Amino acid sequence: RKGDYKNAVADFTSAIEIDPKNADFYHNRGFSHRKQGNFPLAVGDYTTAIKLNPRHCRAYYNRAFSFDRMQKYKEAIADYSKALEIEPDNATAYHNRGSLYERIGRLQEALAD
Repeated sequence: RKGDYKNAVADFTSAIEIDPKNADFYHNRGFSHRKQGNFPLAVGDYTTAIKLNPRHCRAYYNRAFSFDRMQKYKEAIADYSKALEIEPDNATAYHNRGSLYERIGRLQEALAD
């Protein structure tokens, strides 16, 4: 159901009921929340995914994106940085962290990214 994020939330909720220890189900439900602009709900699901799998790079990256949209810049930077610890070659994480640094006036760090 490409692009049908409301139903995707319902489907991932059902999957979580069947397998509540699957980090990807929480990540994917969080992504579906994020695509609908429900950033606090997305953060909650990404946080659960990270608790279940502390090396879930996409959960850190997408939680950072959500924190950024919620204007929680310190948290966003921390999560982009954690994603980069896990995947040091993640160009998109560097780009997004660098753009965020620029927006908040931390230009030297923006240039480094």
